[in-house]
Parts: sequence; structure tokens; C-alpha cells
Amino acid sequence: MKKIMLVSLILLLLFLPVAQAEMVEVSRTVKNINNTVKEVELAYNTSDRIVGLIIIENLPDSWKVIDSKPPYSFNDGEVKWLIKDPNGIKSGVIKYQVKSEKGEKITGEWKAIHYNGSKFEGEIQDLTTSSPQSPGFSLIAALMGFAFLIWIKRYWRGQ
Repeated sequence: MKKIMLVSLILLLLFLPVAQAEMVEVSRTVKNINNTVKEVELAYNTSDRIVGLIIIENLPDSWKVIDSKPPYSFNDGEVKWLIKDPNGIKSGVIKYQVKSEKGEKITGEWKAIHYNGSKFEGEIQDLTTSSPQSPGFSLIAALMGFAFLIWIKRYWRGQ
């Protein structure tokens, strides 16, 4: 019985970061303003326990940022925004405009830090292309929770 409890605890601890990664969502929408200018909107939503968030966009070589709110930093083709609040980040929007000659695609990622020091990262979901989001994290977290509940029920029945 102790082996089962130990294995269950290890599995729970292994999948806990997967469930916590659901605390951050970042999505992108790209709108054409004219033939050469695009407006990009990055919407982020976090739990109140996220105290730091870095959003990174990898722009194609031919693209140039011409405006951004809030201000950004640029290094080696990466555009970065740092959002931090010791009381917890809620939600917000970053808007920036780019000048582009071609219809190349933007890629991006986010990195977050939880108030307890845990770090998470993920990809920015592009809503412009209406690609369906993978249910991977949610499905794994749900299955682990279900397995844990079954284990608890069996454990208490055996007492």
C-alpha cells in the first residue's frame, strides 16, 4: 500500500507543472491596415499568482516594428515585452504595428514566473489563422485528476 501511495505522489508531482501551465494564455491576432502595414494584437490572461511574464515575438527578417504600446526591446530578430507585478498580473493587451513586404508568418512564445518561483513557458496561440488549440495539457491534467480520485476512493474503501 505504501508503494502505491509513493508512486501516486510521484505521478502527481510530475504532472502538477502541466496543470499549472494552464494559468497563462497568450494569443495573437494580425490585421492588415494597408498593403504594407499590419497591426498585431497580443492578448494575455493569467492567474493572479503569476508575477512576471515575458512575451517574445520572432519576426521575419523583412518585417520592421514601427509602433508599439507598451514599449518593447529588440535583439536578434526578437521583439520582447516584460510585464511584471509583485501583486499578480491579470490580463492585458499589447498592440504593435509592423511594416512588411511579404505575407510571412510570426512565431512567438511566452515565459512566466509564479509567485513561488516556478517557471512556465508556452507558445503564443495565433487566432488569425483560426487553428484549433491542442487539448494536450487539459486532457493530461483531467486524466491525472480522474486517476487520483479513483485511487483515493480505493484507498479509503480499503481502510
